[in-house]
Amino acid sequence: MTEKRRTASASLLASLTNSPEDGGPPLFGEVHRFDIGGAPYALLSFPLAQTSLDFSRLTAAERSVADRLLRGHSSREIALERGRSERTIANQISAIYGKLGVRSRRELLARFCRSPAKSS
Repeated sequence: MTEKRRTASASLLASLTNSPEDGGPPLFGEVHRFDIGGAPYALLSFPLAQTSLDFSRLTAAERSVADRLLRGHSSREIALERGRSERTIANQISAIYGKLGVRSRRELLARFCRSPAKSS
């Protein structure tokens, strides 16, 4: 890595991990620095703005699908279990993500695990 690139990377990392004491809110929760083969790397973790999930906003069908998602079922498995098409399940999953403010199954599970009240 050239010196110019190393300086730019350090500057970017510093700006992303800016703390309130430095004049701004942090964009990332934690920074883990490590070297691989002599090259420096940084792993940045995103803070979760909201950790609790409000399942009361979901319809009964969406709660059923969300429950199966949290149990690790695939869209195809959910469709077969519920007697619906995969497209219907995909639409319900999209609605669930929108209502709960998540973008993926992984984020749904992470937020559920961090949620103080686990009601599905």
